[in-house]
Amino acid sequence: MHQGIIPAPPASGALVEAVDGLAEANAWFARERPNLVAAAADAAAHGLDTYSWQLPWMLTTHLYRYGHWET
Repeated sequence: MHQGIIPAPPASGALVEAVDGLAEANAWFARERPNLVAAAADAAAHGLDTYSWQLPWMLTTHLYRYGHWET
């Protein structure tokens, strides 16, 4: 996790998946990438400024490392 970011607790009823290691984390990002990118775009479209910059910022390394930057 990036320094300075303190995650909020999960919303009531949210499913929290445990991730064990880099390979599992990368697989999770690959599965969820379309949803995360869509969530960031939706946040921007609806004026949710905090989410519209935090989601892409959190995805930066994964998108860059695996060639999905122009998603």
